[in-house]
Amino acid sequence: LDQDPDGFVLMIEQGHIDKFSHNNEFENTVKCVSYLNETVEAVMRWLGNRTDTAVLITADHETGSLQVSDEEGTYENSFDGPNGKISYEYRGGNHTSVNVALYVHGVTADFTKSDLYKKKALKNTGIYYLMEEILNIGKEETAGE
Repeated sequence: LDQDPDGFVLMIEQGHIDKFSHNNEFENTVKCVSYLNETVEAVMRWLGNRTDTAVLITADHETGSLQVSDEEGTYENSFDGPNGKISYEYRGGNHTSVNVALYVHGVTADFTKSDLYKKKALKNTGIYYLMEEILNIGKEETAGE
């Protein structure tokens, strides 16, 4: 892909976070988040100063209604993590309506002018249209050179 003269869009999602949250398996969920972080770090190192490639990092939904606090005893379960002890609890095992973050890196586009941004929230199916806008912006920048 790094030989593509037009660049590309890469979307990263760690699907097992969802799988383990359905079963309220906190330790496995934490491992998957760690794997996601390692993957993103590797991609960002590879990306370097490239301006022809966009990276999107997201999830398709939230699962389990996980509650976390760094204050011990706030919730019924505790976990010794790399940054100290936390307490947590799941309040379900299904998908929720909680918004998930969408991170976009590697493009210089001002998405605040996009109709997608004006809604302040994007349905997971809208990510396709965001990628389409990114690809079209790349074509416009190339055509202007």
